[in-house]
Amino acid sequence: MTDEKKNKYNIYNLFKKWSLLFFLGIIFYAFGFIVSFKISGYKTTEVPGLFLSQNE
Repeated sequence: MTDEKKNKYNIYNLFKKWSLLFFLGIIFYAFGFIVSFKISGYKTTEVPGLFLSQNE
């Protein structure tokens, strides 16, 4: 019983670690996306609208 609980806890910790890395990756990607648009000459207010229309 205790080994099974420990194993589930380890899997949860691993998932938490990877989801945090994934979340940080998304933040960095979004930041780079906004910076690239700024360099291109777009206003930052136009970025979310363009990004949303691309995803749909």
